[in-house]
Amino acid sequence: PHKAEFCTVGDDQTVRIWDTETRRMVRMVRLDTKARACAYSPDGALIAIGLGSGQTGTGTNKKDGAFLILNEADLCIVHEARDSKKWIGEVKFSADGTTLAVAS
Repeated sequence: PHKAEFCTVGDDQTVRIWDTETRRMVRMVRLDTKARACAYSPDGALIAIGLGSGQTGTGTNKKDGAFLILNEADLCIVHEARDSKKWIGEVKFSADGTTLAVAS
């Protein structure tokens, strides 16, 4: 990101944006499932979120294998898709921001 901030996700079903200078949370949104990965787009305008319960087996949770794209400014969902039945453990944007790699 271009701001002094970073993003965290986890079992608490939240996406949290933290200020690196003050070490305080500045924004948060609740999800309807656990999340496993997050990554900013190169321009910092979008955040990709990999979803999944992380429980043993595939398809344990209906959101396992799904991912979200959030608008960084207000954390609103701009895209949601599910291309796998296994939880998503890694998300990365390409250097030019046109492609998103999603790994389970």
